[in-house]
Amino acid sequence: MKILTDQQVGFYQREGYLHAPDVVAQEALELADNILRDWSEWQIEQRVQGGLL
Repeated sequence: MKILTDQQVGFYQREGYLHAPDVVAQEALELADNILRDWSEWQIEQRVQGGLL
């Protein structure tokens, strides 16, 4: 069973990542982006308060 096209495999080998549009819903990507942004901002704030940054 072949999941990726030869073109996708070639792109991955050249670029180091796979571009697969419409595989994950836009809403899920936006939710993940918001979660990661909030987490990273919290991490930075914790380090600033702890004198590490």
